[in-house]
Amino acid sequence: MVAARHGGRPIQLWPRRRHSPPADAIILREIYSGGLGEKSLWAPRTVPHQCLVSSNIERYFVDLAAQADEVVLRTLEHKTLADILAELLPRLRDAPSSCSVGRRER
Repeated sequence: MVAARHGGRPIQLWPRRRHSPPADAIILREIYSGGLGEKSLWAPRTVPHQCLVSSNIERYFVDLAAQADEVVLRTLEHKTLADILAELLPRLRDAPSSCSVGRRER
């Protein structure tokens, strides 16, 4: 699959290897989790404990970040790499850019 051109030469952005699974078998949750590891998407800041609110707000945001992470993971569990490529390629074709990814030759 030629995905882009550089200096008139075709380049392949995602080399297909024999042992690579097809795009419709790659779950976005796996990609996302692999990139973040055990980290949270939103890391709360440490606030000096000076009053009732500042003494409790950090725990609140830790819990909120955990809930947000879980929603993101549940959403990504049902999407594949093929899904996102199907969604993004039409946008790339219409986007003004010097990059020719996903564009048709004229």
